[in-house]
Amino acid sequence: MAKFEDVTWFCDKCGACLNAQSEFADERGIWYCEQCGYLNELKESEIYDSEEAWRRSETYRRLYDR
Repeated sequence: MAKFEDVTWFCDKCGACLNAQSEFADERGIWYCEQCGYLNELKESEIYDSEEAWRRSETYRRLYDR
């Protein structure tokens, strides 16, 4: 059973859908993306209502604003 019901998780680095990856479980709190190897945090503060909200997030700025 998922910790966050009805949440689709995407890799912060490459955008891959984490929910579709083998043995994905958000209750672990972290997940290494099978596509790029990035360590994603799976916590409530990382859930966004929209793509726009994600792009305004601290995580997005840390990864992409250089």
